Amino acid sequence: MRNKYVSTSLFVCAFGLLLVVAVAVAYAALTSTLTITTSQMTQQALTWSVALVPGTLTATEGGDASTTGRVCGTATVTTTSITVADTTLSKGQDSCMYTFVVRNAGDISAKLGTINTTKPSGCTSSGSTITCGTIQYKITTTNSFSGTAVSTSNVTVAGGADKTLYLHVKNTAASGTTSTTAEYSNVGYTLVFNQN
Repeated sequence: MRNKYVSTSLFVCAFGLLLVVAVAVAYAALTSTLTITTSQMTQQALTWSVALVPGTLTATEGGDASTTGRVCGTATVTTTSITVADTTLSKGQDSCMYTFVVRNAGDISAKLGTINTTKPSGCTSSGSTITCGTIQYKITTTNSFSGTAVSTSNVTVAGGADKTLYLHVKNTAASGTTSTTAEYSNVGYTLVFNQN
């Protein structure tokens, strides 16, 4: 009887061992290996490139039909400045408008952060409007002198985009009146763009 018990025990052990091996083989047959690889990873800084579009600007003239006494100087534009040649506005409502473009060739959106004005003695300024007697200088977002004046809340240039702005110089005296002689030199603006 003892042999029978030993043989049964051996059989149970052998069956148990066989069962463990079978489960291990079955488990090994159900495994999967997953691999993750990446290509080259580059950390690149975004670029900042806000500038004027260079060129020569001819003014759009406005006022009464007679151009007598009205001379709109040509404007020379570099990437960082606009220089307007001598301009004469003799009659009320005479005007010169220069269309210029701010280009953001970078990746970062830019916002007009500061408008600084340069003006001769006796002139006043408010935002992007400078007034010298009856002559008024103004930068707008539309091609109308009465359009929205440029401010730090309305000029944003997205990355890779352009923003067209307008520089107006106008004799605001009543139409048909002839102005007294006055000269104003070195009227100007500094527009500072910041990251938006």
